[in-house]
Amino acid sequence: KGLEVTASGRTVEDIIVRRTITLGEKGEAAFDLPPSDDRGYWVLTDTGSAALAGFDPTTKTASGGYVLRTGTKKNVAFGFRRADLLRYKPCISVGAASADEISGSDAEILMQRLEDSFGQKMARGMETKEGLMSRKEFFILLQRTQCIDLIRDTALLEKMLIEKMKGLKSGFRLIDLPVDTTKADSLLVYSLLAAGADIGRTTPIGDAADLKSPITREEALRALITILEIPAEKTVTTGVLPKDIDVKDPVAKDFLSLQNLGVLPDSFQPIFGRNQGLDNEETALMLVRAAFRAGKIYLLSEPINIKELKKAAMKPTFLAGLPALKPRACLEKESARGSTVTFTDILPGDAFYSDLRDLLSYGTKNTAKQNLWLFAATRRPTEFGIAKGQTKVGIAEPVSLLETIRDALILACIPPDTAIDVMSGKVNTGSKQGSGESRVARDRISDLPRNAMFASRVLYKSQDHQREFDLSLFTYAPNFLRSEFRSPGSGLSVDEAADILASTLLMIHVKSRTMSPQEAETYIESLRAAIIQDLVGKDVNWRDEAILKTTPFTRKMLLQFLATATSGRMSVTSAITPPSVPLGEAWWERVR
Repeated sequence: KGLEVTASGRTVEDIIVRRTITLGEKGEAAFDLPPSDDRGYWVLTDTGSAALAGFDPTTKTASGGYVLRTGTKKNVAFGFRRADLLRYKPCISVGAASADEISGSDAEILMQRLEDSFGQKMARGMETKEGLMSRKEFFILLQRTQCIDLIRDTALLEKMLIEKMKGLKSGFRLIDLPVDTTKADSLLVYSLLAAGADIGRTTPIGDAADLKSPITREEALRALITILEIPAEKTVTTGVLPKDIDVKDPVAKDFLSLQNLGVLPDSFQPIFGRNQGLDNEETALMLVRAAFRAGKIYLLSEPINIKELKKAAMKPTFLAGLPALKPRACLEKESARGSTVTFTDILPGDAFYSDLRDLLSYGTKNTAKQNLWLFAATRRPTEFGIAKGQTKVGIAEPVSLLETIRDALILACIPPDTAIDVMSGKVNTGSKQGSGESRVARDRISDLPRNAMFASRVLYKSQDHQREFDLSLFTYAPNFLRSEFRSPGSGLSVDEAADILASTLLMIHVKSRTMSPQEAETYIESLRAAIIQDLVGKDVNWRDEAILKTTPFTRKMLLQFLATATSGRMSVTSAITPPSVPLGEAWWERVR
């Protein structure tokens, strides 16, 4: 998008014509040109444009010029690929988690979720166990992740092997494996050899497949570099080599080239250990990164089936019973943060991944112009949340009272006073409407003194009356303030949390002037019931007060509430909706 494309030439009347068009989202330029002379119009791109940074052309219109011979409207298509991909011919998609998925590193989990074009898992038929990867297991995963066809015609296979012999260091006949396509092992190994993979193991009497033995790091590197067919411009000869690889070593160039592409695990430095075996995690990381780099995995989501979405039943959310609320400027969005924070217990494709990633970008500024993130991205309720890094969201954990109130304040664009504000006395002392005093004299939640401590500032801010309409966070949940004192770190029941969340939403509507303070009072019971119904789901009787008082309010529920409130969605569909970030791209960022 934004790339300038120019068509230039002469008309049949010999008049010079030059038209420049900026490409839109679909990568097409629509030219409306008068009839040209015999030479036609040359269509060229601005090769120095910043829009091309990081991309290579995939159509001749962008690489060497294109002659447009027309006198009417004509659409010219342009194609580009990310320059860090060797090629982009995807044949693998990222599937959903299966019931028998085994926990492991990100790469190991992704390997279990990858599917071929028939929906079959890459890791099917393989037992995930601790220890070293055998040569056979590595070859199976290499063949599947690189989408190498198995050649079942023996005559064709032998012909292809003979053609490949000159480029292979090993002979095409292995001493421990006949060329017999009826045997699974032979079919696998010789198909890899025919595809150009250097996978023979040298022995004193000749090359062997040696399928039961562990594969070494050097053998895995050699097999991968030969199967990837890295173009000359992508190979490198400079970089940081492990201590046990000399710059003149034949493996040095291969190592540096794969390292430059980001394929190799960190464990290959500072000692490579060429004869050391590969474990499951290293194998999975190498192969899924290589599959991404070679363009074998779909980066983009598949097209949405609109017909199926129309058929899907729409379910109203707790916002459906309230007036529509426009996005507020005070709740700022910084999209970049979504990619700087990752969670070890939430993976791309999981139910709440898309909502969580979107939530991470919201925040509001306090009086010191510091950004307080709406979703703190940490299990400890901190003032600002983390800006980047890796943590656990603890999706099933009970949420503390302090965390709930903190997030509710930020959602309402009422950040807690800063410690400096409290110590210097720079807090609101009067109200424009209603009471003459906006600051409460006592914390009715935890009985904390008013001081600069974080918990104190949060709890007092939630009870202080705001200047507009004399509202507090608990205006529409007064019973909560009449209960016994409790610790800020204590948990909440769904029943209690619904009171706080409903009161927060109504206060936002009154502040936004979509309803009056008196009108808001008429919504409290129905809104509270709708929130409870959304949070506990269909499997729980949300009308049973005994259940609601004993069901803990979890971080999953808080995330669900915040995601619905910030997105403004009045309804959700029972059909699977695509994530805001395509699943392939999300995994690419995760494992690269």
